Amino acid sequence: MRAFPLTPSAASELVPLFRHVLSLSALRRGERVLIHTDSVFNPIYTGACFAAALELEAEASTLTVSAARAERASRFLQRAWEEHDLVVDMVSVGVHAYSSTLNRALEHGTRILRVAEPLDVLQVLLPDPTVRERSREGARRLTEAHEVHITSASGTDLRVQKTGRPGIAYYGMADEPGRWDQWPSGLVACAPHEHSAEGTLVLEPGDVFLGWGLMLRSPIRCEFAGGAIRAIEGGAEAAQLRQALAANDPRAGVLGVVGWGTDPRARWHRILDRLPHPGGIMDTETFAGNLLLVLGSNTSVSLGGQNATAAHINIDCRQHSIYLDGEAVVTHGLLSNDRVVGGT
Repeated sequence: MRAFPLTPSAASELVPLFRHVLSLSALRRGERVLIHTDSVFNPIYTGACFAAALELEAEASTLTVSAARAERASRFLQRAWEEHDLVVDMVSVGVHAYSSTLNRALEHGTRILRVAEPLDVLQVLLPDPTVRERSREGARRLTEAHEVHITSASGTDLRVQKTGRPGIAYYGMADEPGRWDQWPSGLVACAPHEHSAEGTLVLEPGDVFLGWGLMLRSPIRCEFAGGAIRAIEGGAEAAQLRQALAANDPRAGVLGVVGWGTDPRARWHRILDRLPHPGGIMDTETFAGNLLLVLGSNTSVSLGGQNATAAHINIDCRQHSIYLDGEAVVTHGLLSNDRVVGGT
């Protein structure tokens, strides 16, 4: 649930931020923008986005859905998304990253921008041209690669195959037809072949289970075979992971997404700071040199994955090395040939 109790005066800061980011997302005069939100998401965000769109002389509309129940696909909602050039997705529940509504809208050519972080995160991680180019270059190299090999000093030795699967760059701008992105964002990702993950993943204290807002206190050792986790060793947090996988279907343990963060401004520990407002998911995920792993779903139209499941367990790790066909792109948590590390 992502509702931020901002004061009305925050709108004076949010409107120019939204105007800037909507411009970067190629919103032009006369284009149609839909602000999609729910009944508990902070209306100051939607109002500021609406005002910014009007300042850019776009045709703006707002669609509010109920947050009390999981949103279901409907022809009405699908048509609304497809009939707009840009959708700004601001909901507190039911994120659409892998939904049929989102995928069909992207195939139709709609640009989609997700916004859900508190004001301080939006300010610190405004879309940046350097992060954009770093992400695009990483995606190019990932697209060309056949194998991703991940290692760490603590014992990780994990390989996945991805021949034919695209590498995707995320940089906070929905600036091309059929593109999904999130403000803020700075990362590179791909959906490896679902049966290809083989080897060992060792998670260390300080690594993060993102969706749970959990920073590890003790190590977890995961063994992969045939694409999925087959054994988990560790303490209480390892037991929590075993329980989460057991509560879903067998596809929950498949390694669905692999990637790395590209934004040196991101703050790894922001997710632990509950004041003034909780947030920091994207700080952790986009932290420069972060290893991003997702267990479960990867069926977004852009990633091209085939693991359809309700499970989506996002794991973020520091101090790992990532190799594409033997060439390092991240070395011990540092972007290779780019020795800039994010803040603490």
